[in-house]
Amino acid sequence: MKSKQLFFFNAIIIALLLSVVTFNARAQSFIFHSEFVNAWSGPGYNFVNDINGYPSVTVQATSTDDEFIIEADNYYNKWDNYGTCTVNVVTPVVFYGNTPAFDPGNSFLTDSAAIGKFYTARIKNVGYSSTNIIIMETDSAPVTFGSIAPVTQTPAVNAVASNTPVDVMVTLDQIKSLQERVYIRYTNDNWATSMAAEVVFANASDIVGHAIIPAQAGGVTVNYYAFTTTVDVTIGVGDYDLITLKQETNAGANYQYTVMMPAVGTAQITFQVNMSNENVTNGVFLAGSFNGFSATANPMSLVGNGIYTATITVDTNIVLQYKFVNGSTYEVGNSACGIDDGLGGYNRNYVVPEVDDTLAITCFNECANCYVPAFADVTFSVNMSTQTVSPLGVFLAGSFNGFSATADSMILVGNGVYELTLNLDTTLSIQYKFVNGNSFETGNAACGVNDGLGGYNRFYEVMGTNSIISTVCFNECANCYVPTFADVTFSVNMSTQTVSPLGVFLAGSFNGFSATADSMILVGNGVYELTLNLDTTLSVQYKFVNGNSFEAGNAACGVDDGFNGFNRVYEVTGTNSIIPTVCYNECADCVPVGLLNTYKSDFNIYPNPVQAILYLNVDSKQQQNNFQIINQLGAIVLEGTITKNIGIDVSNLKSGSYFISVTNNDGFMVKHFIKD
Repeated sequence: MKSKQLFFFNAIIIALLLSVVTFNARAQSFIFHSEFVNAWSGPGYNFVNDINGYPSVTVQATSTDDEFIIEADNYYNKWDNYGTCTVNVVTPVVFYGNTPAFDPGNSFLTDSAAIGKFYTARIKNVGYSSTNIIIMETDSAPVTFGSIAPVTQTPAVNAVASNTPVDVMVTLDQIKSLQERVYIRYTNDNWATSMAAEVVFANASDIVGHAIIPAQAGGVTVNYYAFTTTVDVTIGVGDYDLITLKQETNAGANYQYTVMMPAVGTAQITFQVNMSNENVTNGVFLAGSFNGFSATANPMSLVGNGIYTATITVDTNIVLQYKFVNGSTYEVGNSACGIDDGLGGYNRNYVVPEVDDTLAITCFNECANCYVPAFADVTFSVNMSTQTVSPLGVFLAGSFNGFSATADSMILVGNGVYELTLNLDTTLSIQYKFVNGNSFETGNAACGVNDGLGGYNRFYEVMGTNSIISTVCFNECANCYVPTFADVTFSVNMSTQTVSPLGVFLAGSFNGFSATADSMILVGNGVYELTLNLDTTLSVQYKFVNGNSFEAGNAACGVDDGFNGFNRVYEVTGTNSIIPTVCYNECADCVPVGLLNTYKSDFNIYPNPVQAILYLNVDSKQQQNNFQIINQLGAIVLEGTITKNIGIDVSNLKSGSYFISVTNNDGFMVKHFIKD
């Protein structure tokens, strides 16, 4: 057996197998040896030397148990070389869509494959010191380039003018899989450096695509070739050959064209710079390759709004490099729109056309013009009606004023609302708080962002037009509640009671159930009244008080008061209202004196309350019945004669509390009803 070194140096890459190797449905181990041949400890796969020094093989998985193995053998393994060799898995690696498991001790790289997928392994063998490998997955066998004219260009090779981009058309032999990307790799310095332009296919089913090589100056020679890969090379790669699936290099000669030298002429070019962000003291100058980068040779003229211009006459079809100079201070430059000046900065560059031209205005040291902000009025308003406003006033603090507690004072516009209008940059996203005196809002998590200090800032995206932010309550997300009120008249009939010399009072949830806060007024016939102006959203509970004795209340028309009694209840409506008079401690009004009776028969009335027709159902043999309807003051407001089971029209009666007395030969009886 040869020594390991001799074995390595005499290793020959054998390219005898087809580029795609398929297998039956049994589990497979794709074993890669350092010599890339059918080798010593099991079946291996011959790598094709399609790229010199970067052999590859493509295999297809037919079982979920298929796996890749970088074979290790303590005696024969050429990956290991007695512990001095390492296997480098290339990043980014396309290995079944994830990072494979790797056993560095035994040089095993294994992972389960996906049935039917194709896997292309490419290895860069650099000896025992290090070996690089990448495995790329595709849905189908990697595409090949067209057998006839796979790469063509427009303009033709001998007709590329200076400063003219080249359209490279690439033709494939079959439709590529979704994972494959096609690129043109090109160089204008004989591969000292290179760039890549992606080939774009209009439709997924197309086999013809296009890439653009940017315009080059006259006399420049461009070399290029086409290749496919699963790696996004726009993010930068260190080794194009290692990540290549297939390539088309014009039989190794590469495709090439030389840009024609342009006709020599002159053009007047106007340069413009915006110095509005700079402090200009000793003038502005244009320095460049046309004047030996002199700081003073070409002074620029101020034309307004901080913009300086200079016009020079230069040869056409040449590349100028230049900088603007503020006094004696050169621009540092910007890598995004310049080329390295070799002094730690960047020069601007410009290809002179064959006609006069004016360059776009750029900001000093920037690639584009200086930002000129647009402004809009934004009105902020806060409702302080729930707060005790500090004598110092109300202020607006925010990102626009460094969260100063006193910089922007707000103005009282009425009803506790303070306002302030600021003219703000329309590109801003601002955060802010309202300040009462010197006390900032804590803020509210439901409508704010964490301020980092245990509270929350309000925020607003400034729009392109004037705007008014909805009024909010201090420390709240919405406006403060502004109640509406209505008059509610309460009345109680005390004719069945001995009224205390202290008087009659109304106690309820609206006055903390005070026994003396709201004194009632006698309006006649034992009836006491009081009108209160109450919040229309309230549901009030209340009791009448005789002297200092509260009603016990009545379960039939009250709610438990928690003290073995019952409170009356009333839902305040949106309009003024009169609650029907009730008898003290009763649910209805008292029966007027003189109407009390010993009538043994009974009658019913319905509906109660009533709006229009009041029906009587008299339990009596008498067919003829006399009735009287009496108001709270004891006056008869309606009377007549009816037969039993008939209706009485009460629609003309005013809303309130009434009594109906029915009389016949059996006697009489009284019922109470409410007219809505």
